[in-house]
Amino acid sequence: MRNNATQALRYLGAKEPDSKCSMRYLAFLLTCVILFGCANPAEKLKEMPAMEQRNVLAELGRDALVEALREVESRTPVSFLRVENGKVKPIQEIVQRETLFRSAVKRTVGYKFEGVIFNDALVADFKDPKVVIYYVAKNGSTISSEELILYRTIPAGKSEAFSAEIKRPDQTHSYRFQVIQGARVN
Repeated sequence: MRNNATQALRYLGAKEPDSKCSMRYLAFLLTCVILFGCANPAEKLKEMPAMEQRNVLAELGRDALVEALREVESRTPVSFLRVENGKVKPIQEIVQRETLFRSAVKRTVGYKFEGVIFNDALVADFKDPKVVIYYVAKNGSTISSEELILYRTIPAGKSEAFSAEIKRPDQTHSYRFQVIQGARVN
């Protein structure tokens, strides 16, 4: 272990430690040099050989690795958020009650979009995802689109059901939807 720490210190430009230095001091010094000595520690780690990278990362500990992964995941929330089971359902109200000889008469007063949003990230939690619904005609052309902001927090590795009222154009035949934006929870 001391040999690996000494090699890492030499690589970072430090002098050879004397025999009075303890391992704890070396580990602390190495961590400080890597985390605070460079503007971007990730770039310095990329330059190191694979074995030295592994040793340095092992010394940093689990918390530092989790925080690094959280930072990487939070850069592109769209790649970790997805909507499944998205359906557009009519909102109906009863105009005339059901009787013994006739079923109820219902009128469509609007539409709602229902689905489940998933967060596939390992450690990053996201909030307020923005979903776009594209309304598609029978011939395949897009009639219009509508943006929805779901004011929810989706924890890492979890999913959450949602429902939102929408304004559907008349000649809509099918729908497409995708997540276009999300924010990291602080």
